Amino acid sequence: MSYCHWTSCLYDILNSPKVDLVAQSWSTEDDDTNADSNLESCRFLSLKCSYRGGCGATLRSYLLECNDLIQNKTEICSESCKYTLIGLTSTPEGKSMLDCDCGTDEECFNSRYRLEICSKDSVLYANRQDTVVSCTEAKWICMSDSECSKALEYYNIFCKSMFRGNKCTNRCRNSINILKKQNKAAKLETCFCDNDEILGYKCSDIKRNMKELCLFEDTDVSSSFGGEEQETNPQEKTNEEHIDDEEDKKLEEKDGGETDVVSATTESIFGEEDLISNVIPDESSDHDKPKN
Repeated sequence: MSYCHWTSCLYDILNSPKVDLVAQSWSTEDDDTNADSNLESCRFLSLKCSYRGGCGATLRSYLLECNDLIQNKTEICSESCKYTLIGLTSTPEGKSMLDCDCGTDEECFNSRYRLEICSKDSVLYANRQDTVVSCTEAKWICMSDSECSKALEYYNIFCKSMFRGNKCTNRCRNSINILKKQNKAAKLETCFCDNDEILGYKCSDIKRNMKELCLFEDTDVSSSFGGEEQETNPQEKTNEEHIDDEEDKKLEEKDGGETDVVSATTESIFGEEDLISNVIPDESSDHDKPKN
């Protein structure tokens, strides 16, 4: 069997027919020894990750953000590289890749050695349940899970008015409730603001606006539609706030309260552009829908 590091194997995997790869990965299933070796190989784990929406998207982001480090072009682990590693290792497949079987592939060992610059312990520390992380790290952990990522995307779409301090609409309140139900979103509730101002939105302002405008009391999703909305006096509204109102009205007119998922890049939870939502196409399966 030939081995290769998952960072280099992935390029071949993404350009290969899916069916053939799956068949090849399980071709030694009848041989217990070879099957066990296959299941722990870097190639198999990268294949398994690449076909899971959240893990695959985060893996692609990792290859982009950590490329210079992997290729020995730098001795610095950038913040963006570290964030993608935190997101990747929050998934079972991604965590297994840290110790996957390199076999005799020197490139695999060299790449793994290079990644030690990012401090394996600190990356794993961020994923412990008892730790508090930055909001950027919490966002990446959420985006590594397909359901949480989709819930976060809805939140970004429906809560822009709240981001600006205008009002918390029923759709925004509902989106927040759904996001709060995702296991991978737990750290978003306790995270601390690291990048205080990004593209005009302040992390601290968003936290304050959510607390003051949305008025949550751990209600369930259905009851979130019945709460009173807090909004500014109509006479004091700015042009931007009137635009927000028009956007909200258009959203409310959608059939059955349902809205198609925006596939284009959306603003992230703190105003950054969300790389994940554009990296991998959405597969309309029940598994990828956020829990209601």
